[in-house]
This record gives sequence, structure tokens and C-alpha cells, in this order.
Amino acid sequence: MATQNSHRLLARLQRDLAELREQPYPGVAVFTDDADIRKFCLVLTPPAGPWKDLALHFDVRLPASWPLDPPSVSTSVYGIDHPNLFGSYICCDLLKSHEELERGYTGGYTPALTLRGLFLQFLTFFSSTSVEQDYGDSIEIGDAMITTYITEHDLASASTPWDRCCRYGPCTCQPLKGQQLDLERKWKDDFRRETTLVEYKTTYGPVIHQVKGASASPDRIHRFEKRNPRWRQTFDLITRWTCKTCPYGSADLPHDASSADITMQDAVDVEPSALHRPPPTCVLHLLNDDILLEIASHLPSEVLITFGQAYLRFQHLISGHHIFLLRELQCFFLKTPLNQGILGIGVALDPGPRTLSSDFDWLSLEAFAEHRVRKSIQKRDFQYFLPLAFNKPHFDRAKKDIWTGVAAIDTAVRQANANLDANRGGNGGRGRGGRGGHANAPRPAATAPAPVARRAQPHQVFTVLFKMMNNIVVSLMKACDDAFVPQALLSRPKPNLLTASEKAVISYCHLMHLLICVCRNDPRVLHDAKQKAREFLQVPASRTKASTPDMGEFIIVITLVLIMADP
Repeated sequence: MATQNSHRLLARLQRDLAELREQPYPGVAVFTDDADIRKFCLVLTPPAGPWKDLALHFDVRLPASWPLDPPSVSTSVYGIDHPNLFGSYICCDLLKSHEELERGYTGGYTPALTLRGLFLQFLTFFSSTSVEQDYGDSIEIGDAMITTYITEHDLASASTPWDRCCRYGPCTCQPLKGQQLDLERKWKDDFRRETTLVEYKTTYGPVIHQVKGASASPDRIHRFEKRNPRWRQTFDLITRWTCKTCPYGSADLPHDASSADITMQDAVDVEPSALHRPPPTCVLHLLNDDILLEIASHLPSEVLITFGQAYLRFQHLISGHHIFLLRELQCFFLKTPLNQGILGIGVALDPGPRTLSSDFDWLSLEAFAEHRVRKSIQKRDFQYFLPLAFNKPHFDRAKKDIWTGVAAIDTAVRQANANLDANRGGNGGRGRGGRGGHANAPRPAATAPAPVARRAQPHQVFTVLFKMMNNIVVSLMKACDDAFVPQALLSRPKPNLLTASEKAVISYCHLMHLLICVCRNDPRVLHDAKQKAREFLQVPASRTKASTPDMGEFIIVITLVLIMADP
């Protein structure tokens, strides 16, 4: 079994590496180690920020627990002036395991991130002009070029005006800092041509001095633009280091990417071959739908979108066959598609209020059973696995596991109910003391779970789905109520109503579809639902709280009966 598990994880790794190779992203380069597939070089070239166009080298190693735990990433060059770099260690929530993150925090690393997705977020991390800190504040580190604005009146008393603004660090020039945004706005609103007065030579490179307008005036704005000192310092550090296992530092992958963009004019001037020249007329109409769908199955999603925008028939084809939705139907942990396993969701039971919930992240039975995945993408715990009926082939394949999963959830809910009833029965209460006072009996310690009676019929376990669907509706209603409550009175951020509504609709419809498939497979489930509805209509005693304790669940029973009714 361990060998099979390692094969699955190896397949996930190979799939992630293939995505990096077949769908390269500008600024991200990965070089694998021939001797160890779990070890490779990562070179990031930020398109913005203080390290714009600088190639930054990192050593990446995947732990044996990947993708459950994040890769180990360390910088290869020490001394880079970044608030979150400490030697080779990088302080970033994308690289922290679940144990290192604060409980309840939903950001950071998740197994749903492919290596490509993780490295893209990592690239954004080094392209930002400000870095958020754990304590909630952020540190400004500036862009590749730092711009300072100053009026002509203040310029007369400044020896090095380009060093006077401290908005990217501890401020020593408060009057000037407060004016920067206003001066920048006035500079941009002035449509006169820019004039470069002089270029100063400094330790960190040239400083360009510009003005707008030819006539001198105390209010005329001067702009000084210089290279961020972090850029020059980092450039000096990385140019002293080259990698022995990848082309980093060579002419193929220089330390400064801007110096490599010399020209491709020779390649542009070459006459393109017939295969690269567009035909005089579009011939895509010669391809039938089956061929176009086969082509679509081999194209990345970004290309599908572009192709669809250029060719309307192709767009209608991929929309009608739900190509993008089918691609999303994969296990977030193993990345296996729907046709290669049993797909479902993780389900959590809160034994206090006895509510069932799920983030509805697609998870495979193999990931749940063999790899012990027990956290959703949002890092919420769950204990049970419920296969879903995405289509008939999947339902037929997962039928046995659906019964097993539903039975486990039903047993857990009934166990929670039994424990609650047992605790209520053992609590002390009002006694009959000699003076009519109160006798407080101690609460007995819970030594063992209360006994749970077996279901009279095995198919009755599916009634737990009514409860789960009702919990979805109640959760949506609570999200609607919380949206109008001041944030200061809430213990967690306000929910987004659109997101909550979409999640509720998707969750509710998937469970209803599962019930419909179960009813078609086992008519006893539908028979019981019809019998309950019939008794409610015909027998007044069935309309009591004791007989129908939850009207929300009963409404779902009625909905199922109406859906399954003969036309």
C-alpha cells in the first residue's frame, strides 16, 4: 500500500512539473535535479518591485509529506535586504506548515496549490512594493526606481534632494514626506513636456533630474529619479554567485534579465516558414466538433479562452460541453480527475449543536483513506467523507462507498444526539428538600458514549442528508444576518453574501442530485419520503413537534417528493 501511495504522489509531482514545463510563466524558471526529482532550482525574475529584472535563485526541496506540507524554499544568496529574509530562511505563510500557522487562519499554503501556482504567488511576493507583517502592519520597500518630488523653493536649500524623502523607511523629513503625494499628483496633471536638466552620478547609480516648463518659478516641481538602493545592493551580491547545477549566472540566464533583452532582430527578420504564416482564409470550419474537442483536451485553459475569443464556434463548443467545469472536477490533493477515482467532499460534524458542514472542496476517497487528508483548502477540519453523484458512471462506481460514507455520518449524528440526551438525563435539577429548596445533584462524568440503536432499515441512513441540506440553508441565513451586523460585534470577518450564496446553491444542488440518484437506485428512500409527506397531510398528530421536529428538513423531504413526482 505504501508503494501505491508513493506512486500516486509521484504522479502528482510529475503532473505539477509537466505543468511548469508546458505552461511556463514569465519570471519563473525551474530546473530539476537529475539525481533527485524532489530537489530543484527556482529562479524568479520579478517584473516589478525593488528587484525588478533581477534573477533571484532559490533552492527548493519537497519533503516526504508533500503535498500535505509545503516545499522547503531557501534563498541561495545571503544578505538580500528584504524584511522577511533572515539568512537563507524566508518568512512567508506560503512556506509554513499547518502547525506553524495560527488556528483559524485560512491563508497560506494548501495542498490545492500546484507548484506553478505556488511559485506564481512567490513571484508576486518578491514583486510587491510593500510587505505585510504578522502583526498586521506593512513595510514599504519601494519600487525599482524611487522618485522624489520637490518644489524649486525647497530645492535651493537641499544639497542632495533625492535623499530627502523617507517614505520607504523611517522618516527623517516629515514636512517633505507629507507633500509627496500632492506633488506627484500635480506633476502628472501638468501636460507640458518633461525636460532632463542633469544626470548625477552617485554610489547607487545615476540620478535623473527633470522639470516641466522652461520658466523658473518657486512653485515649479522638480523630479529626481534614482535606482532603489536595494536593487544595486542585491545586484552586487548575486553577481558574485553562480549555480553549479543550473545555468543561473551564465549568458543563458544572467543575473540582470534586462541586460539579456538585447535584441531578437535577427530572428524577426528571418522569413517565417509556411507553417508559421497564417492561411489567407480560415479553414477551421473543415474540422468537426469531435476533432475540436480533442484539440481542446490538450490545450491549457489560458489558450482555450484565447481560442474561444478568436473563434466563436469553438467558444460555444467548449461552453456547451462544460470543458472548464470538467477540468475543475479533480481531487485538490492528488489532482486526479473524476474518471480516475471516487470524488466527493469532506464533512465535518460539530457535536455541540450537531450541525453538518462542508467547504465542498473536491476530494478523492484515496486521499481521504490512504493519505489521511482531514483539512479543507480553507484549513477547516473534517472527519468524514461523502462521495457525490457527479454523473451516472461515477455514481455506479461509487455506490458502495456512498452507502458507507452516509452510514458513518448518520451514526455520528445519532451518537451525538444520544450523548446529549444522556447528559440531559443525568443533570441535577430541582429536588424536594425538606424546606422546598434546591438539591443540586452532581453531573456524572462521561465515561463512555451512550448506546445508539441500529436503524430499522439500512436505507434510512440517507435521512441524514436532509439534515445536512437544512444546515446549508441555516448557514446561508446566518451569513445574511451577519452582513448587517457591525464588524466590531463579530468574532470573524463579515461573510461575502455573493460567495455564501453561490456556495449554498452548489452545495444544496449537489446533495439533492445525490438524493435523486439514490432514490432511483433504491426506491425505498423515496417511498419513505412520500410516506412522511402523506402522514403530515392526512394525520393531524404528525404535525406536532414530537413527530416533525424540524420543519426545515421536512421542506426538503417535500421538495424531493415533488422533484421525483411523475410528470
